[in-house]
Amino acid sequence: MIAWRIRRQPEIACRCGHHACSGGARPPARPVRRLVSVAFEFPEFTQPVELPDGRSWTACYDSYDQRHDVAYYVVTIAGRRADPVVAEVWMWPAGEDWTTPGFAGWLRDQVHAIAVTGASNTPYRPS
Repeated sequence: MIAWRIRRQPEIACRCGHHACSGGARPPARPVRRLVSVAFEFPEFTQPVELPDGRSWTACYDSYDQRHDVAYYVVTIAGRRADPVVAEVWMWPAGEDWTTPGFAGWLRDQVHAIAVTGASNTPYRPS
């Protein structure tokens, strides 16, 4: 698996933005910000997942486009000789913390919805 460092929005040190919480002193010229990063590995789906027609799929992580906030998975459908299906998953609905226990299940459901169609949802092709 490939490990990624996910860059998140910086947090403001003083959440209320009011100078009273600092003992009445006037606020700093600029808020103090810090960058939060989390080590993360995209899951691979190597166990076959059954499709409604009786076939199954597996998926391997291909890449993550941080600019567009999408992840790409190459989906292989058992018994299919055509090109593999490429699933483009928009990551924004997953929220900021991808290390939660429910994330892998959410991502699997997104890939499954694309695998059921049997067609790629993007023109992107892995190199």
